[in-house]
Amino acid sequence: MILKYKLYAAAATLIVALIIGNAVRCHFQITRLERAVEQTKHLAEEQQHRSDEIEKQTYIYKEKAAYLEARLAEIQTAARKQDETLEKLSADAASARRDLQRHRERAK
Repeated sequence: MILKYKLYAAAATLIVALIIGNAVRCHFQITRLERAVEQTKHLAEEQQHRSDEIEKQTYIYKEKAAYLEARLAEIQTAARKQDETLEKLSADAASARRDLQRHRERAK
């Protein structure tokens, strides 16, 4: 009978040891996974911060592009007006030359 109780006690001790070993293994695994989650969260926060910075830069560049496009349109409008003025002045100068030529021919 004593051998039977010793076997039961050994089996119970083995089962308790297995349960404790499994609990310790699970604890270390959970700790490792928690560290991995924390590292992933940290990386995600860094990526979010970088994404926010890039988004701000993109907004700034879009604003600059819109400003430069508006400025270019203003410059093109001014250039067209100057071309029209130049054409008118050129036509006036040509007319004045013809008038002067006619006046010289009459004076002869």
